[in-house]
Amino acid sequence: MMLSPHIKILISQKKYSKLLSSDIFTPIQTGCALTPTRFHGMLHDDEGENISQLNAFFCELTAIYWAWKNYDKLGAPDYIGFMHHRRHFIFNEHPQVTTPPGYVEFQAWDADYLRACSLCDAEVRQMLVGYDAIIPKPIRVGRVYDQYAQCHRIADYDLALQLLHARHPEMQALAEQYNRGLLSYAWLMGIYKKEVFFRYCEWLFGLLLELYPRLHLTEADPYQARACGFIAERLTGMYFLKLRQEGLRMRELHVSLVHRTEALYLPELHMPPGLSRTLALMARKNRLRLQYCYYSLKYALSRKPKHLTHLRLIKETLHNHI
Repeated sequence: MMLSPHIKILISQKKYSKLLSSDIFTPIQTGCALTPTRFHGMLHDDEGENISQLNAFFCELTAIYWAWKNYDKLGAPDYIGFMHHRRHFIFNEHPQVTTPPGYVEFQAWDADYLRACSLCDAEVRQMLVGYDAIIPKPIRVGRVYDQYAQCHRIADYDLALQLLHARHPEMQALAEQYNRGLLSYAWLMGIYKKEVFFRYCEWLFGLLLELYPRLHLTEADPYQARACGFIAERLTGMYFLKLRQEGLRMRELHVSLVHRTEALYLPELHMPPGLSRTLALMARKNRLRLQYCYYSLKYALSRKPKHLTHLRLIKETLHNHI
């Protein structure tokens, strides 16, 4: 008798909200290095090896990086996946009619929502049978390259494409095909066999951690500063094309969106704004300083370039944001 695969799907939580939690569904707080607030009942992306301090630029990628570098802390699962606190895969084949952006909109998170999306462990296991990965259905955005130019700083994307071509020239044709196309894979969601997941992370973060220092994101407004997250969505779409080209078995599922967020978030502890900001800055400084000491020691012992990269990023964060 075959054993059921061990599956972990991390759900990024930037705000303290209703939790989807089970043996498979695993909430993780993102950007923990940038706030003194710790959400209970979940993982935190600043424990172990991490890039939590880059959350303002990398968004939920800090959770994906954490899972990659702390895989054993998840119990060494056979499949690893990612969703968002109000955006989930619909684990059935009969979703409601999608709205023009390409997702299924729900007005509230309630028992009917959980049933409509089949958000239970048994349905997840059933959907994964025979597949190497589950990915979101693509959404129609118009020409992908033009859509990025309309919404974000195209110079950032051009630099990312130059780096992709330099590091992975074998992917240039796929990148051009994706950028000319009308469909885009959004939201950085996916569930992958562990071998696929490790390859994906090594490829993606190899690009992003080299790209990030070149983008001058501290000069951008808070929205455009999230460029590494926006670029990663497009790079991930290209990587999906690569996986299909290799013959991997991939299943596309619809994605939900809980529209009414006012009922989703739970009350938080409030304190006077001045005191709150002071405590947040103190906690952030202390975490970054500890991380700097940690990577200084690792670099001194190993002389690995990746540790030097961490030191540079932490020093830059302390200088520009504290």
